[in-house]
Amino acid sequence: MSYLGSMEPIAYDRSIGIGIQVTHNLQLRATQHQVDYLGRYSKSLGPADLGTNGPYGLYATVGVRWSFGGYAQAGNTQ
Repeated sequence: MSYLGSMEPIAYDRSIGIGIQVTHNLQLRATQHQVDYLGRYSKSLGPADLGTNGPYGLYATVGVRWSFGGYAQAGNTQ
């Protein structure tokens, strides 16, 4: 199968999240993603098809971001 000849979308990824700035350089982030297959890909492909349930379509992530300065924080010197 070649996907190069079609502009038909395969999946739609929805995400929502929150981030909290703990210190000047430290952020805590939590996001939730949900993936839905579209069009002809939304049909069940048989017993081996895992669908979009569980870790294959609905999952959450928790992350920590530490920044070392740079352009984004250069204007925050006030």
